[in-house]
Amino acid sequence: MRSGDILYTGSETIHLLWDPCPTLLRPDGQSRGIIVGDLVYLTDGGEAQVIFNLLHSYEDNEATGATPPPKPYEHLGDILSPNDHVKVEEIQKQKCYFSDGIERVSNQTRTNEVRYHFKTTKKQRSGAIIVLPDGGVDRYLQDNFFQLPKVIRHFREHAPSWYQHAKSRDVPNLKNGSLFLVRRTYSARTWGIATFGSKDYDKTPIKAEFAQNGSDRYEYIWQHEDNRLKTNRGPSQSQLRALQGGEPPFNQCIGMLLSSLQLDEDTWQNYFPVKSNPTTPEKASSSPLRRRISNSSSDVSNGRHSAQSRQSKQTHWSSWKERFKGKRKEGAESFHNASQEGLVRLRSLCELLLTALVPKADFEDYRLLIL
Repeated sequence: MRSGDILYTGSETIHLLWDPCPTLLRPDGQSRGIIVGDLVYLTDGGEAQVIFNLLHSYEDNEATGATPPPKPYEHLGDILSPNDHVKVEEIQKQKCYFSDGIERVSNQTRTNEVRYHFKTTKKQRSGAIIVLPDGGVDRYLQDNFFQLPKVIRHFREHAPSWYQHAKSRDVPNLKNGSLFLVRRTYSARTWGIATFGSKDYDKTPIKAEFAQNGSDRYEYIWQHEDNRLKTNRGPSQSQLRALQGGEPPFNQCIGMLLSSLQLDEDTWQNYFPVKSNPTTPEKASSSPLRRRISNSSSDVSNGRHSAQSRQSKQTHWSSWKERFKGKRKEGAESFHNASQEGLVRLRSLCELLLTALVPKADFEDYRLLIL
């Protein structure tokens, strides 16, 4: 199953991590999930692959299994204190997010055992649920970080070399805008995800329960008798055993906000001539939606580029573009997110909007880049 999305009301798209699954320990033993400052690319399957972290030193990148550019390598920590610009907020315990047409029936506690009951309230094609029994941690780079002169200069000077580094590592389908900065992450101690979807509306209600399992209070399982429902949860039993009774850390990244790194066309062609470039830069849509929400995007060049910066061929500049898939349904606060594998329809919630890609949906798929 591909990655899905969590959407804020408005312009931001948060990618929900089905694959790679949120985990306490990576296969190589590193207790590191995706973190703020990572430069990543997305595979055809929707998986985020980390290249290196822009905020970390060469040694720190290598220690966590990342591959920074060759020395001399300059990271943002050389010129400022990035942690001063990373805000950390707690997500309350027993927090649930679910799409339109799903309701939480009850929150029952039996002999200190927590259970979450959900059911669909109307016939529908798709839906999704996230449960965070122990809450979570929301970490993000503040918008003013991208307006700092030192940060702007750093991206202008080094962004082309990051693409060269990605090319040397044989990143597939490399093109202008295909590298992304992780600007925000949502991490949890315990979590559960459930989705369902089909081509046709189904009036048969779906019922599911997410409950503690066994003696370990951090182990949860999904309980349901509906083959339409796809579920996952964490930490797994084996991961909990490895903790030997310890408390799971908040290092299981369940979602992230990405911004695309895009170079101006002259700089791109200078480093990647047409003959050696298998793909051409992506063009932004002129959709009314783009115009409606363009004011909320973040840009390292601090707003729209001036005519002088456009004409300058000696200054490298880059822009961060919010990555948004979908289209707006007229007259409703609804969004659609489609891919070759599926769609989940969402309604605006007061906080997060949630979706995960599900099989067998025939809808138009396109990407909208917000300048």
